[in-house]
Amino acid sequence: MERLNMRKVLMGSTIRAAHIHRYSSIPILLKESVAEHSFYVALYAQILSDYLRLGWDDRRLAIESALLHDIEESLTGDFLRSFKKSNPTLEYEIKKAAEQCAFKVISEAFNHADAPPTFFWKGAKVQSPSGRIVQIADFLSVVSYLCKEAALGNKYAMAMMETELMQYLSLFRNAGFTDFQDILDEVEGIIREGWKHVTVTV
Repeated sequence: MERLNMRKVLMGSTIRAAHIHRYSSIPILLKESVAEHSFYVALYAQILSDYLRLGWDDRRLAIESALLHDIEESLTGDFLRSFKKSNPTLEYEIKKAAEQCAFKVISEAFNHADAPPTFFWKGAKVQSPSGRIVQIADFLSVVSYLCKEAALGNKYAMAMMETELMQYLSLFRNAGFTDFQDILDEVEGIIREGWKHVTVTV
């Protein structure tokens, strides 16, 4: 095991996540960084893990996977989902490049480890109990952010909620996320009308 390199930990690629902004496809009122998004995904993953009474191993995997699920964006920036999904070949190449960048950032931060924990990044992408939680938590973070934007009067956010978010919601339903049915039902109500009752926006 190598000595922990604090220069790489504190001044390496991971800190870029605080400066990479999301939602570049629409005008936004409040910027959100990849680091902020990752925090909320991890928080929601923790809440969902508790709600579903996951065992400690799955709970830890969900939370740590959530923290690292977008770490490659420290190097790549935030690609639009519609762009990533526009072509199967392009989607494959982006996934391959994302994995390489994720492993590079994780290996730099965990330079002291015999085996850098890249499995946490991979764990966010698979259909395991913890992986499914991260995917729902990721969606919830987007819902929360767009609700805030819509409540502030952002018509682009409203339009995105009516189209892309509803499509995203359908994907979860069609993929059989039955253990999240009650959550998805409530979130659908928030997307349709509930955001209008947001009282805290910043």
